[in-house]
Amino acid sequence: MAACKVRRHVLRQVEAQGGWAVFADRHAQGESIADLARTLRRPDGRAISRNFLSGIVHATPEREALFMAARDLWRQQTPWERRQRRRATKGDRERRRALSFMHHGDQAPAPVVMPAGLELRHRTATLPPRPAAPADVGYHPPHDYTPSGVEWRIANGGYAWCHDCGNDRCSHAKLEYGRRANAYRDDRFRPRVNRGLV
Repeated sequence: MAACKVRRHVLRQVEAQGGWAVFADRHAQGESIADLARTLRRPDGRAISRNFLSGIVHATPEREALFMAARDLWRQQTPWERRQRRRATKGDRERRRALSFMHHGDQAPAPVVMPAGLELRHRTATLPPRPAAPADVGYHPPHDYTPSGVEWRIANGGYAWCHDCGNDRCSHAKLEYGRRANAYRDDRFRPRVNRGLV
């Protein structure tokens, strides 16, 4: 497909989506050139590449200055702010990518149609009805149940959490650490008895 035809098609889509100022604003909000390219389609319905959009952006000095200013604005934020912004706008990026077929007059590629008679080759099995779920007879604590005492949590290599004090540095948690250390010592270094001599 001729590059000029694809370029004209992409420029029409950009104008339909609000122009280059809208794309530069999206770039300043954290969308990369690759993210922007995924929302623009070729006439055959496939997304354009990142390099193709970059070439269009850098073709004129005005567009290039617009995107360089947006990039500088994005880089002024801290890495933590950038991650938070990217995470917050992920849904919008996915929505724009999914709706990119609607931004131009072309139809989405037609789905593959099964040949006639192919559906007869597959057997349709009727599944037996599922039995009713058994009655739940397990123990369920009341809704106002609050745990108490010390609990050993497995996360982060294991640590003792005191429900009464609400932290892992209280005397109750330290007693649990000591109890576990003694149990490990007793289990690991128990005296060996030679059963052959008894």
